[in-house]
Amino acid sequence: EITALSKLDFVGNKKYETVRDLFLIGCYTGMAYTDYSDIKKEHISGDFLKYKRQKTGVQVTLYIKPELRTILEKYAYHLPKSYSNQKTNEYLKEIGKLVPELKEIVEHSQTIGGKTVHSKVPKYSLLVSHTGRRSYATNAYLYGTPILSIMATTGHKTEKSFMKYIRLSSDEHAKVVKLHHET
Repeated sequence: EITALSKLDFVGNKKYETVRDLFLIGCYTGMAYTDYSDIKKEHISGDFLKYKRQKTGVQVTLYIKPELRTILEKYAYHLPKSYSNQKTNEYLKEIGKLVPELKEIVEHSQTIGGKTVHSKVPKYSLLVSHTGRRSYATNAYLYGTPILSIMATTGHKTEKSFMKYIRLSSDEHAKVVKLHHET
């Protein structure tokens, strides 16, 4: 899904291109929305990005994946100003409609007034800026990255708070178990 999103061609639509690229930075780094628009060239040393999380003040070091470096170079390490979080989330849903994989209908649960409400919605309708951060954590976990290493890159201080970020189906949990049995 992330790859399909990265391949969308937004020539002539700077708004969608900017929102998509900033969202992908969240997917590739686990950085929060408030942090990734502040990336500057001086935060980069070789293959690593070092920054201080705005929310917690925690110093974080991240590996710069090739996909991330491509985006940083595209903007000459001066990322465009992000839209408001509300507008970003609105645009992400519009962008998500363009990705066939995100049209899949999924179960969604949310608590409203103390009651859990279950519904079926297209995946794109759940797309928000924070999804990038959750996707990073979930994908790193699926790849077998140790939880403590993922927590160090996301800035989480407790495993309990971090585990809320991991969203896996029973099939994905089975793949994780298989991965660990093969190593």
